Amino acid sequence: RLESIHTNFVVNAYQGGVNILPLGNLSYEVKGSTNVRTLTHDEKRQFTVVLASSMSGNILPFQSVWGGTTDESLPAHSAHQCAEADALRFIYAHGDTHHWSSQELTKEKHHLLPTAKSILLLDIWPVHIANKDTQDFLLWLKQTHPNIIVIFIPGRCMYEFISYDC
Repeated sequence: RLESIHTNFVVNAYQGGVNILPLGNLSYEVKGSTNVRTLTHDEKRQFTVVLASSMSGNILPFQSVWGGTTDESLPAHSAHQCAEADALRFIYAHGDTHHWSSQELTKEKHHLLPTAKSILLLDIWPVHIANKDTQDFLLWLKQTHPNIIVIFIPGRCMYEFISYDC
């Protein structure tokens, strides 16, 4: 085992956009029809979901990131299955001006012992590798959590990486 790191502390995190309404310009109208009305063609409502799992098979609570700055832009407490999501400790958060996960949100939640060594596997995103000032994610992580080893996976290569025996 690499540096005797427990499998609970080898974490793969991924974030992706989720469309609330179907996108595209397809319809069920007869082929060749003109003046076809589409309801959601210009409607691009999304949120970002951050999923993370450990090498031991534990799934961490989902984090959903929504655009907007008020609670009205988050799912309602009365929403279908909200109580179940709350019991599973799902996190609902505001992004910056968009629905993207921000550095502030990424920095917020951690429950590690200060000396616990861990590995964080991340798909490579420009926000993750920014290295210009102390507020950038990578520099912040190195300064505040020196025991977290970050391994960047090139885009679209996560499957190839995890299919090998570690």
